[in-house]
Amino acid sequence: PDPDPANVAGVQVLDGRSRVDGLALGAAGRITDQWSIFANYTWLDSELEQSVSNFCLANPGATGCNNSAADPDPGKGDPLPNVPEHSASLWTTYALSAWTFGYGATYQGAFHPTAANAASNIETPSYVVHNAMVGYQLNERFGLQLNLRNLTDKLYFHSIRNNASNGWAIPGDGRSAVLTATFRF
Repeated sequence: PDPDPANVAGVQVLDGRSRVDGLALGAAGRITDQWSIFANYTWLDSELEQSVSNFCLANPGATGCNNSAADPDPGKGDPLPNVPEHSASLWTTYALSAWTFGYGATYQGAFHPTAANAASNIETPSYVVHNAMVGYQLNERFGLQLNLRNLTDKLYFHSIRNNASNGWAIPGDGRSAVLTATFRF
């Protein structure tokens, strides 16, 4: 929160320091002339290096500061909120004459909704979402494609915030279908 005691509105101020080390790997290619595959994996090691403002660090327990002399930097060392350690995706397509069929899966690992939850081990669960598509090229100018998203209608959350006074969650897309017509000229 804003360390200025004159600001009674409770404005949130981003302050402190964080660090993310990681690795991202990706591969794309063809298994055969008709079969393509795309895959990626990401590993993120996030950490709050300083979880309070410089003012609060120098003045533990001051108005608007969420720390004490006994614990001047309560979130230090915690992972960043809403940052999964592991995520991956796979997408594959197979072309058969004028038809193209595709399938993909996206995995996101568990994450802590807020930095304070890291100490209590509260996590948002990991999830896998499955998607598919079928396309038909009627001629060289006109094609149709049907995308089916979240085939199993998995309930999952992109982002969550939970604290003592309020909270919110952003759910992922539910099952849906999108039909696209493409005309080239």
